[in-house]
Amino acid sequence: MGSPLENLPATVRAFVAVRPNHETLSAVAGFIEELRPLKADVRWVKPANLHLTLRFLGDQAQSSRLATLSQCLLEVAARYEPFSVTACGIGGFPEISRPRVIWVGFEGRALLQLAQEAEQCALSAGFAPCGRPFAPHLTVGRVRSLRGFAPTARALAQAQEREFGVSVIDGVTLYCSERSACGPTYYEVMTMKLGAARRRPPMSA
Repeated sequence: MGSPLENLPATVRAFVAVRPNHETLSAVAGFIEELRPLKADVRWVKPANLHLTLRFLGDQAQSSRLATLSQCLLEVAARYEPFSVTACGIGGFPEISRPRVIWVGFEGRALLQLAQEAEQCALSAGFAPCGRPFAPHLTVGRVRSLRGFAPTARALAQAQEREFGVSVIDGVTLYCSERSACGPTYYEVMTMKLGAARRRPPMSA
């Protein structure tokens, strides 16, 4: 059986991410549904597309580099045991009162370390440096305009300390995405399980 990378086009929109557990994602999706009736001009993220990006690889990432990247991530993942992260806090880029992006924050030291290693893997595979510090977050909405945004801004301010649960992260996934008029669709290309090398049974004599 060939590698799942073999069937990709020459360039793809790609990123490396982890996915929180179902309970956390359901809590985040519930929060989105609370905000939707406020009628802000926001494109809310579909529940199936919720993820926590470790490293965006670009809109035109060369597929030839993804094999090197994936092998590096496989080796990194083997050194990690599954770890917990906490989803807490609401924020916005560049600021919560007038955001372009609305997000849920995440806390966890191992997550920060894993993101640093994902960055090093990207560099070793020939991708350009990210250029900005890693800020662990899950995007929940992209603001198209601030028309009628005041009620949503108040709701976000009131929810800044909200908690969405604890997740155990047990894998790192390489995704590709395709854009359409209905929004992006994400495809899981490969998942590297954390600690996989330690869980393999010993070789028979």
